[in-house]
Amino acid sequence: MKPSVLLAKAKKVIETKGWCQGEYHKEGDGYCLYGALFKAGKVEPDSEYGEKLAESVVPFLEHAVPEARSDVLYKAKMVSWNDTEGRTKKQVLAAFDKAIVLAKEAGE
Repeated sequence: MKPSVLLAKAKKVIETKGWCQGEYHKEGDGYCLYGALFKAGKVEPDSEYGEKLAESVVPFLEHAVPEARSDVLYKAKMVSWNDTEGRTKKQVLAAFDKAIVLAKEAGE
Protein backbone atom coordinates (compact mmCIF):
# COMPACT_ATOMS: atom_id res chain seq x y z
CA MET A 1 0.00 0.00 0.00
CA LYS A 2 1.34 3.41 -0.94
CA PRO A 3 2.23 5.61 2.05
CA SER A 4 -0.24 8.32 1.01
CA VAL A 5 -3.06 5.76 0.91
CA LEU A 6 -2.10 4.26 4.27
CA LEU A 7 -1.90 7.71 5.86
CA ALA A 8 -5.31 8.67 4.46
CA LYS A 9 -6.86 5.42 5.70
CA ALA A 10 -5.29 5.86 9.15
CA LYS A 11 -6.63 9.40 9.35
CA LYS A 12 -10.09 8.07 8.49
CA VAL A 13 -9.78 5.51 11.30
CA ILE A 14 -9.24 8.29 13.83
CA GLU A 15 -11.99 10.43 12.32
CA THR A 16 -14.54 7.62 12.50
CA LYS A 17 -13.40 5.54 15.49
CA GLY A 18 -11.89 8.24 17.69
CA TRP A 19 -8.42 9.03 19.01
CA CYS A 20 -6.68 7.95 22.18
CA GLN A 21 -3.38 8.22 24.01
CA GLY A 22 -1.35 5.69 25.96
CA GLU A 23 -2.36 2.59 23.98
CA TYR A 24 -2.67 1.59 20.34
CA HIS A 25 -6.40 1.10 20.82
CA LYS A 26 -8.82 1.73 23.65
CA GLU A 27 -12.25 0.22 23.23
CA GLY A 28 -14.75 3.04 22.99
CA ASP A 29 -12.03 5.73 22.82
CA GLY A 30 -10.39 5.01 19.48
CA TYR A 31 -6.86 4.64 18.18
CA CYS A 32 -3.56 6.42 18.69
CA LEU A 33 -1.51 7.55 15.70
CA TYR A 34 0.25 4.18 15.43
CA GLY A 35 -2.83 2.15 16.27
CA ALA A 36 -4.64 3.85 13.40
CA LEU A 37 -1.79 2.94 11.03
CA PHE A 38 -1.95 -0.70 12.09
CA LYS A 39 -5.75 -0.78 11.82
CA ALA A 40 -5.67 0.88 8.38
CA GLY A 41 -2.99 -1.54 7.19
CA LYS A 42 -4.84 -4.52 8.68
CA VAL A 43 -1.74 -5.68 10.54
CA GLU A 44 -1.02 -6.62 14.12
CA PRO A 45 0.82 -4.04 16.24
CA ASP A 46 4.47 -4.88 16.82
CA SER A 47 4.47 -7.58 14.14
CA GLU A 48 7.34 -7.56 11.65
CA TYR A 49 5.01 -6.57 8.81
CA GLY A 50 3.32 -3.96 10.98
CA GLU A 51 6.65 -2.37 11.79
CA LYS A 52 7.67 -2.29 8.12
CA LEU A 53 4.34 -0.77 7.17
CA ALA A 54 4.69 1.91 9.84
CA GLU A 55 8.29 2.62 8.79
CA SER A 56 7.07 3.35 5.25
CA VAL A 57 5.13 6.39 6.47
CA VAL A 58 7.35 7.61 9.31
CA PRO A 59 9.49 9.90 7.13
CA PHE A 60 6.36 11.75 6.04
CA LEU A 61 5.00 11.99 9.57
CA GLU A 62 8.35 13.19 10.91
CA HIS A 63 8.48 15.95 8.31
CA ALA A 64 4.90 16.88 9.16
CA VAL A 65 5.80 16.96 12.88
CA PRO A 66 9.39 18.25 13.15
CA GLU A 67 9.44 18.06 16.96
CA ALA A 68 8.91 14.29 16.68
CA ARG A 69 11.97 13.66 14.49
CA SER A 70 14.60 11.24 15.68
CA ASP A 71 17.56 9.52 14.09
CA VAL A 72 17.27 6.38 16.18
CA LEU A 73 13.97 5.85 17.94
CA TYR A 74 11.47 6.92 15.31
CA LYS A 75 8.61 4.99 16.84
CA ALA A 76 9.28 6.12 20.38
CA LYS A 77 9.33 9.75 19.24
CA MET A 78 6.08 9.53 17.27
CA VAL A 79 4.35 7.61 20.06
CA SER A 80 5.64 10.14 22.58
CA TRP A 81 4.38 13.00 20.42
CA ASN A 82 0.93 11.40 20.19
CA ASP A 83 0.87 10.80 23.95
CA THR A 84 2.12 14.24 25.03
CA GLU A 85 -0.16 15.80 27.61
CA GLY A 86 -2.25 18.49 25.96
CA ARG A 87 -2.01 16.92 22.49
CA THR A 88 -5.34 17.03 20.68
CA LYS A 89 -7.11 14.92 18.10
CA LYS A 90 -7.15 18.01 15.87
CA GLN A 91 -3.33 18.21 15.98
CA VAL A 92 -2.99 14.52 15.14
CA LEU A 93 -5.37 14.85 12.19
CA ALA A 94 -3.45 17.92 11.00
CA ALA A 95 -0.21 15.89 11.13
CA PHE A 96 -1.85 13.24 8.96
CA ASP A 97 -3.00 15.93 6.50
CA LYS A 98 0.53 17.31 6.17
CA ALA A 99 2.05 13.84 5.87
CA ILE A 100 -0.45 12.87 3.15
CA VAL A 101 0.49 15.95 1.12
CA LEU A 102 4.20 15.22 1.54
CA ALA A 103 3.75 11.57 0.49
CA LYS A 104 1.76 12.58 -2.59
CA GLU A 105 4.36 15.18 -3.54
CA ALA A 106 6.98 12.43 -3.34
CA GLY A 107 4.90 10.18 -5.58
CA GLU A 108 4.20 7.84 -2.73
